[in-house]
Amino acid sequence: PPRLDSSAASDVYKRQVYSAACPLLAPLVEEGWLQRPETAMIVKKYLHPLKVRQIDTLILGCTHYPLLKSVIQRKIGKRVQIIDASISVAAAVKRFLEEKPDMDARLTKTGQIHIAVSDITPRYEKIARMILKQKVRLEAVKI
Repeated sequence: PPRLDSSAASDVYKRQVYSAACPLLAPLVEEGWLQRPETAMIVKKYLHPLKVRQIDTLILGCTHYPLLKSVIQRKIGKRVQIIDASISVAAAVKRFLEEKPDMDARLTKTGQIHIAVSDITPRYEKIARMILKQKVRLEAVKI
């Protein structure tokens, strides 16, 4: 069988990684502006440098970003694969609980969502209900 020399093999695995700061997106989500034209314009502006680099994969690196996934996909283009980190985190938690049945058994499974937050506002409660499509219980915690 043909062999790859070390330089050819290393070329196969070369990847470019870019990052983009998107400081306005979390506040837009927290305001519930998920489908507003202003949000789409801001997403487009933030993604432009990545789009011109013709990226093939985009990792959503904030818990807020999956809520904008459809807008992000529209603005970055269909050929770009979006990786939602929250799905990986949920899968890791599921695996952890499967591997630790004693811990899983200690969890109360009421079907209610309990969220620890650094600040509770009526606006945040409303947005949490809107996003999760059910009643949630918020608890303020000090970080």
